[in-house]
Amino acid sequence: MLSYRPSSSKLFLAIAFALVLLSVSASAKQVEDKSSPCTVAIPVTVTVSDGRAVTPLTSAAFEARVHGRPASITTLDQDETPKRIVLVLDASRKVNAEAWRMETSLASFLANGAPSRVSLALVVLNAETPTLDFTTPRETLKSVLADLASIRPTNAKEGENIYEALVSDLRLFGTRQFGDAMFAFLGGSDDSGRIDAGEVRRRFIEQGVRVFGFVLGQRALSGFYKVKPGGSGPAEIPWDPDTDEIGGFASGTGGLLAVENTRMPSVTYHLSDERLKQLQTTAYRLYTHIVTPYRIQISVNALAKPENLSIELSKATQTQVPTARILFPRQLIPCAAVSAR
Repeated sequence: MLSYRPSSSKLFLAIAFALVLLSVSASAKQVEDKSSPCTVAIPVTVTVSDGRAVTPLTSAAFEARVHGRPASITTLDQDETPKRIVLVLDASRKVNAEAWRMETSLASFLANGAPSRVSLALVVLNAETPTLDFTTPRETLKSVLADLASIRPTNAKEGENIYEALVSDLRLFGTRQFGDAMFAFLGGSDDSGRIDAGEVRRRFIEQGVRVFGFVLGQRALSGFYKVKPGGSGPAEIPWDPDTDEIGGFASGTGGLLAVENTRMPSVTYHLSDERLKQLQTTAYRLYTHIVTPYRIQISVNALAKPENLSIELSKATQTQVPTARILFPRQLIPCAAVSAR
């Protein structure tokens, strides 16, 4: 029988051609992978003017855009998975004794009420106080908070580097976990003139950590005591989502800061029992935004760099809840950055 055997030159050409085909196929696959969609999970909550969360809602209540382009919301559910919260107290000398009592009282209120599925860590800014990580038993953490309430750290610093300290505290979270958050009390002067707040916000979004809590001190200008219409008591605790740089930073991460001005120029701040109860109500409402957010999953083409994210309420939902505000991280990071964690 006769058989065909190609010459060596023809064999070489055949092999070269096959290699070219493989290379083209691999390149095409690479391009396909870069443009193929990925699903990103985003924590989202909706709040009304007094801080309460709006529930229940469906995916039809939201409209999402990535860098101005409509994005598909594939699923939405009320997330009740275990959560991690870092409590951040500010012991700066600019935080007066009444404000410190407020901080430790509210932190203890949250620690006493948080269920076991919520893990807590504790950081004290501007004082040489040991940090308690998420492995710390709950009873130990509550005992430390009680000690801090009765004996304030004596080595407190005058000012504070808010952003540098918060970025440093990100290390406590380690591997990214959906729904991570900080609950911070921020009362000293900040370091906004020495650090890029936008870069700090990006670091928080990349780590998946939202920032909630209270702004204290003179920078919280909208937090002066106000008289209720027809009454003599203080008004509801106001919110400062955008008017101050630190408030804008928190809302950019998907969080929210309440305001309590503890350093008024002509009035000595006094924490009454009535005011403490109002603050506890506010703290609890912030806490609910942390532990039971909506998990919105958005399908997008694989991102090569961070992209601006916009989520709005549908017109029908806006009509039903005209004062509603959506809390969500303002950027999407590349899918690979999330999956690599």
